[in-house]
Amino acid sequence: MPPLIVSHRACRGHAPENTLAGVRTALRLGADGIEVDLRCTRDDVPVLLHDDTVSRTTDGEGEIAELSLRQARRLDVGRGERIPTLRELLRTVDGKALLVLEVKVAGIEEAVLGVVRRARALDFCVVHSFLPHVVKRFRKLEPRLPASLLATGRNVRDWPRLLGDTLELGAQGIAIHHSAVTSEIVGAALPNGSVTAPWRNALTSARSRGARSPNAPELTRWYSPSRPPPTSGRHAPGQRRVTSVLRPPPDSRVRVSKGSPSAGSGSSKRASSRVPNRVAPI
Repeated sequence: MPPLIVSHRACRGHAPENTLAGVRTALRLGADGIEVDLRCTRDDVPVLLHDDTVSRTTDGEGEIAELSLRQARRLDVGRGERIPTLRELLRTVDGKALLVLEVKVAGIEEAVLGVVRRARALDFCVVHSFLPHVVKRFRKLEPRLPASLLATGRNVRDWPRLLGDTLELGAQGIAIHHSAVTSEIVGAALPNGSVTAPWRNALTSARSRGARSPNAPELTRWYSPSRPPPTSGRHAPGQRRVTSVLRPPPDSRVRVSKGSPSAGSGSSKRASSRVPNRVAPI
């Protein structure tokens, strides 16, 4: 089964990162999924932004948590793009791709969930975070929304314990940087019903190989669907398909499929026909 291709920071390298222009580009290129970063403004509106400040990616300065939405929207992210809200993102994607929402900070879980629920987008969203308590909070607040723990894999001395702790969070799986993944780690994960997926940053990898282009594609992370991804999508030159996409045992509790009890009755009907049923994010 071929892995899903997931664009990074909307479609960084083809458009300003975490922008609607990037989202539309990813959809046009045929990405199976789109990863974005989420933070909140001072007035508790979830927006797409990677850093805690706006300094690197916009023409303004300051922490996003100290700016109102109106102030944040005045900033130029590049090419005339503005910082988008999560609501705008969900309307733009509208179930045409899997959305991977990387939550960067704690304390915004309810704000994010509120927007996702109102948009009836539970069926095509998954949550990732490097913060264990964020993963745990999402799983407690909304069992229908899949969540996974992100990990670089550096300096981990006890992998079985980490994998066990991941399950204790209620997470469906753990996403580990590809450089740290070994057959032993994968073998330790499967008996526990945890799904393990490597991830990589294509732009970083390209630069490490000596590439100089600032427009190197970043379609970078991959997930295990419960059926093959659509075959009609086209992928941009240079995008890398990767291996080690796993599915859990048939009786594993991490499986999420349309019509299952864990999927819930509130899943979006409009999106279910367009987004492949999937094992919740890995």
